[in-house]
Amino acid sequence: MRTRRVASVSLCLWLAAALLAFLPVIAADSLSSAISQYEKKDYVGAAIAFRKLSQSADRITATYYLALCYQQMRQDAPAADLFRYICKYYPGTPEAKHAADYLKQLSTGGSAAGSANSSAPAALNVATGNAQRKGDQDSEPVLTRAEWEALPARVRIPIAREHGHLMVNAKINGKFCKVAFDTGATISGISLFDYPDILSQDELDKAKTVPVSRPHGVVPVKDCVATITLQDLTRKVRFLALNEEGVSVIGQNFFKDYNYEIDDFYVRLTKAPFPGAEAAASAKPTASAAQGAARAPKTDKYSVPFETSHDVMFINIEINGIKTKACFDTGCAPDGIVCHPSYFDKMKLHLDNDGNAIADRLVIGHIIKTNVKAYPAAGLEYPLLGPKIFGRPFKVDQKEKVIRFDW
Repeated sequence: MRTRRVASVSLCLWLAAALLAFLPVIAADSLSSAISQYEKKDYVGAAIAFRKLSQSADRITATYYLALCYQQMRQDAPAADLFRYICKYYPGTPEAKHAADYLKQLSTGGSAAGSANSSAPAALNVATGNAQRKGDQDSEPVLTRAEWEALPARVRIPIAREHGHLMVNAKINGKFCKVAFDTGATISGISLFDYPDILSQDELDKAKTVPVSRPHGVVPVKDCVATITLQDLTRKVRFLALNEEGVSVIGQNFFKDYNYEIDDFYVRLTKAPFPGAEAAASAKPTASAAQGAARAPKTDKYSVPFETSHDVMFINIEINGIKTKACFDTGCAPDGIVCHPSYFDKMKLHLDNDGNAIADRLVIGHIIKTNVKAYPAAGLEYPLLGPKIFGRPFKVDQKEKVIRFDW
């Protein structure tokens, strides 16, 4: 029986990244075959091939051609992100020179689409990835007041913890699926590998193909609409269909209108105030409200502020005294930091006796952790932190923009 590997549109594939050193080198003729697909204008097929090659000895060249595929598909933003990544991390290479030329054309409003330079080397043994923030897609439409009022006030969702992930049972387009509750995923998604009957072939054919950033690179996926139900909450939302195993998630576009509290047994959703509804009330607090606030007991919970970008939650942290932003991601399974390998030197990590990368000190608000493991994922711009590293229940307050952890 096949064991399903749980990942997500944003789940950090740290194990896969750690195993890259043991993968067999893909022969140069594989790169030639992918370039042939590109020259035949099969840009989606070529993009899939180049993405696989980006994990081989042809990494930087494949990443360069992957950017060209997205440029040919008129997806300028992810193409530019890949070109910038090549220029930043691999200066002086032929790919970096060509990437810089394309970026100049884009900055002047010109088209960077065109055939790849045939003089690009066939194999360069360097790492790849992309600096695009995950989930960098269009956000969901803002709810109307009537749509907000139609949402249930509270929802309690049973969870199971599997391999560090928060798993929930959902109904998607009328079919039951086990998916991860993932605060790091902007958009909900489903694995067509695990659930091939969620969408008909006709629906897939009609769906738009869009590029999505994954920890291991940018991949083309189908952009669909699905009806998702979790207990008493049913919503029709954007929904990405991926041909990868174990990438089924419920993302922020499903639950971002709720505060949520997570413990060992449940995700408890409480509807957040309608945007702007409490602005007038908060401007003129009543005397009784002020007295109630004064009587409110002090708690022993830590509050960690967060900000959102494209519905992804970012918190300020310190790694060995160096400040950076990190994504708070319930889809992040490890009990440590997941980050781009460049952070290992930047944050002055060291190796322990077992060969693990270690941060001597991690600070999140008032929470201090020592001897924290770090795991590599080449496709990340910002580090990821999952709930396992805290080891305590927490509540996300969408109004106050804070994560409150139990001590």
